[in-house]
Amino acid sequence: MTEWLDLLGSFLIGAVVLLMLTSFNSTVSTTASENLFDGVTQRQVVSSSTALEDDFYKAGFRYTGEKISVADSLQIKFMGDLGNDGVIDTVRYFLGNTDELSGTPNPDDRYLYRTRNSGSPQALHTVTDFKLSYYDSLGQQINYGDLTNSAGRLRIKTVRIKLTEESNELVDGKYSMAKFEKTIRPKNL
Repeated sequence: MTEWLDLLGSFLIGAVVLLMLTSFNSTVSTTASENLFDGVTQRQVVSSSTALEDDFYKAGFRYTGEKISVADSLQIKFMGDLGNDGVIDTVRYFLGNTDELSGTPNPDDRYLYRTRNSGSPQALHTVTDFKLSYYDSLGQQINYGDLTNSAGRLRIKTVRIKLTEESNELVDGKYSMAKFEKTIRPKNL
C-alpha cells in the first residue's frame, strides 16, 4: 500500500513540475517575441525619424521662392537643397491609406511615403499615426485652414512631427509600439 502512495505522490509531483515547466516555457516564448517585435519597431521608428529630421532641417535651404507649397496635418511639400549641391529638390511626405495594407493583421498600419523631385513615392515604413503641426515665429500653432494659401504657409517657422509605429503582429494581445515626437525649426524658413 505504501508503494502505491509513493507512486501516486511521485506522479502528482511530476505533473506539477511538468505544468510549471510548460508555463515557464510559454512565458519565455512570449517575452522573447515581445522583445523581438519591440526591437524591430524601435529600429523602424529610428530609421523613419532620421530621414524626417534630415529632410526637415533642410527645408528652404538655398531656396528663395515659396519654401512650403503644401502643409496640412497628414502631408507636407517643401523645397530646399537637400544634397548641398546647388540643386533645389522638392520633397513631399504624406500618409497612405489603410487599404494598401489590408493583408496585415494590424488594421491601423499604413505607409508613410516620401517623394523627392519627380520620383515615384517611396514607402519609408509602416506607421499607425503621422501628424504634422505648424507654428509661427511666436510659437503659436497655425490653424490648418490658414495654410491653404501662400500667405498662411509663409508664417510657418516650426514644424512638429508626431509619428507612431506598431508591429504588424499581435504579441500577447497587443502590438509593440514606438513613438517619435519632435519639434523642428529649420533655419531657412
